[in-house]
Amino acid sequence: MMSDVTQIDVAIIGGGIAGLMLGNEVTRRFPKLHTFVFEKEQYLADHTTGRNSGVLHSGLYYPQNSLKHRLCLEGNELWESLGREQNFTVQKCGKFIFCSNLAEFEGLEKLKEQAKKNSVPGVRWATANEKKTLQAYANIHDAIFVPSTGFIDVPSAISALERAILINGGNILKNNQVSKIGRDNQGIILETRDGSISTKILINAAGLWSVALGKQIWQNGLEDYTVKGSYLKYSGDFYRESFIYPCPLSNLKGLGVHSTFDVSGAIKFGPNVEDVSTIDYALNLPLLEQMKTEITRYYPHVGLEQLSPDYCGIRSKIRSKGQLYPDFWIKGPAETKVPGYVEICGYESPGLTAAPAMARLVVSLLEI
Repeated sequence: MMSDVTQIDVAIIGGGIAGLMLGNEVTRRFPKLHTFVFEKEQYLADHTTGRNSGVLHSGLYYPQNSLKHRLCLEGNELWESLGREQNFTVQKCGKFIFCSNLAEFEGLEKLKEQAKKNSVPGVRWATANEKKTLQAYANIHDAIFVPSTGFIDVPSAISALERAILINGGNILKNNQVSKIGRDNQGIILETRDGSISTKILINAAGLWSVALGKQIWQNGLEDYTVKGSYLKYSGDFYRESFIYPCPLSNLKGLGVHSTFDVSGAIKFGPNVEDVSTIDYALNLPLLEQMKTEITRYYPHVGLEQLSPDYCGIRSKIRSKGQLYPDFWIKGPAETKVPGYVEICGYESPGLTAAPAMARLVVSLLEI
């Protein structure tokens, strides 16, 4: 056990992609600081990050100049160099976004215009040959192609970031929950498995638990709003050159059921959207059966008998003042009025893509 109060420089709560990317950024730039990443589970990335589809997003869908837009666009580029430096796969396979009929075509035109406003590079209309090829897999009237979309080998990226933090002199404490945070004259006090720890800097990247932790140190006024998304895996033949997404309908909470594949080439469809009030990764089988109807609508050649339940994840959406907060919530000392404290809440999609840029932003907020 630690005696009385242990003094450190930087504490990062959360061993998902946000916390590990922050740990990588801080230890790389400030190796002399005593930096610790606290993860309450036995394994890193055991919640939202480990249940992510691994898609590298382009920045197309988000309101112009929002954090989601800016950090996604920057993060998309940073991941490529990070993959080369740390030897894990980041592949730009591109994606087609399609409409199924003339009535949906206007929405596709708006998406293409949004891509231009958001400075998403290279977005174009699908060629006649591309559409002909895709029509063997999806109910396509027309489509646009987004070349900067891709995928990340998430498990390899997590392992690489863990190694980088340790090589840079940082520390990762697994199975070590921060149960309480508070303040004293010296800084911020954390209650952990090993006793009390005083830190000059605290970054709250606790994902699904960040709102509750933040309320212990300031009144952030937030409420959790958790949404579960589940996937079906597909054992049949399918297009593996690029992702295929339907044009999202205006009433959706996500992007709709779409096809993706990972580094192994495994095809999956999803996610659906299910409001939940607890962190529970049990699959809702009746809802997955309902999802097959949507898959049949957009991908009529998919053999339903070759679809089977895969996995689910939970997105950490938030409400502020009773309304759904549409952006990442990243607040530094100037806003929290807590010296040395940064809070990251509502870090849902495109959080994986945005992570390298998010880490740079957080370090700038701290003025280390």
